[in-house]
Amino acid sequence: MKPSLSRLSVVIVTKKRVELLKKLLDSLQAQIMKPEEIIVVVNDKNADREGYLVQQYASLPISVFISATGGIPKARNIGIQKATGDIIAFLDDDCRAQKNWTKMVITSHTLNKEISIIQGRCNSYPRNNFYASLT
Repeated sequence: MKPSLSRLSVVIVTKKRVELLKKLLDSLQAQIMKPEEIIVVVNDKNADREGYLVQQYASLPISVFISATGGIPKARNIGIQKATGDIIAFLDDDCRAQKNWTKMVITSHTLNKEISIIQGRCNSYPRNNFYASLT
């Protein structure tokens, strides 16, 4: 019997970096296997531009939440609380996910449910453009 696929929630924390967030969302839109949900937590009470940007990605299951204070840890905790997937994966707004990133995360977890943490490799490119991958 084939195991049922795990559901992936991707949590992204961002603050005043709309262009970087756009590139990350583009990389998630190009995934071979789409995540169950994408949770964008804006670490700024003035989130108009981020909210507008997210509206442009209607094909992705995105929710936006605001974290006015508390920094990145509090924003990630908000993402964890809102997530409904079996797996929670964090991507920073200056990352780009390779086309098979979500598929590899989901497959790795589905085949090894006892594993709690999966860490991928990040390749650093100029100006903090990181590409997330699992090898």
